[in-house]
Amino acid sequence: MWWRKFGGGNSSSSNSETITPTTPVITTQTLSFIDDKVSGVKYVNGTTTGFTDANGNFPYTSGTVEFYLGDIKLGSLSTIPTDKNVFIQDILGIDRTDTSNAKVLKIASLLQSLDSNTSTDEIEIKEEDFNKFKNQSLTSIDENSDIQTLLSNLNFTKVSDENTKRHLDNSLKYYGVVSDTTAPTLLSSSILNGAINVSIDANIVLSFSDDIRKNLIKKENISLVDASNSVVDFTLSHNFNVITITPLSLSYATTYNLTLKSTIEDYGKNSLGTTDTIISFTT
Repeated sequence: MWWRKFGGGNSSSSNSETITPTTPVITTQTLSFIDDKVSGVKYVNGTTTGFTDANGNFPYTSGTVEFYLGDIKLGSLSTIPTDKNVFIQDILGIDRTDTSNAKVLKIASLLQSLDSNTSTDEIEIKEEDFNKFKNQSLTSIDENSDIQTLLSNLNFTKVSDENTKRHLDNSLKYYGVVSDTTAPTLLSSSILNGAINVSIDANIVLSFSDDIRKNLIKKENISLVDASNSVVDFTLSHNFNVITITPLSLSYATTYNLTLKSTIEDYGKNSLGTTDTIISFTT
């Protein structure tokens, strides 16, 4: 307890006032590590350390925060972006829209190549895969770092620079760094509306004018039914702006309706029109 005494001289009387020390208020913010959401990256902020969660989130108090994959330092940040999103470009101190920078591509390719769930746009790094990057000779990333050999030696397949950049560009659109207000359109279908004599083993390959968000390519947004409205099961695969639908059990001489719901969106969050798209065909 601190005391402050008033008065002077040799007077025996005094007044005292209790002064309570002020405890500094430490504000913790929640930030997100983004190449879409990246989980499983290590963060170090002062004495606080941990791993980004399923939403790419991590706590931040003050000072510098560093990011690691195993023992490899990816970059650091001391100025917090106003949108609370931390892009790879941010931890390298370059403009967010620069998706051609060699270091950005190498770090993004490294993270994307470790994605354990490629059915979503997010990057999910398992702890066991994170640990494989400990005790490596590479401790930081520069323009000359041999990411290809590093990944190959650890039995990972490197994502191409072209696909890495495309993923980065899509993330910038989705998180509003780059504006994209043009709605996607269906450019082509391997099975046309009204087609007849379609093989019961045929796949339906759809091509769009823009990349479609992976998280929306699911059976809630795509349906396949026969003429009696019985649901036909199928599998889905996604490659940026191309979606392949593989029906599991088509019958001979039967009419089917494939419905693409208007709720399907591109990375700019633009919907696929205002009404559902229906492709009818007969085997």
